[in-house]
Amino acid sequence: PASLCFISFFLGLKLFLL
Repeated sequence: PASLCFISFFLGLKLFLL
C-alpha cells in the first residue's frame, strides 16, 4: 500500500538524519 511505502520512506529519512 501507499501508506506503507510512505512510512518506510519517512523512517529511512529519519534514520538518515539521525
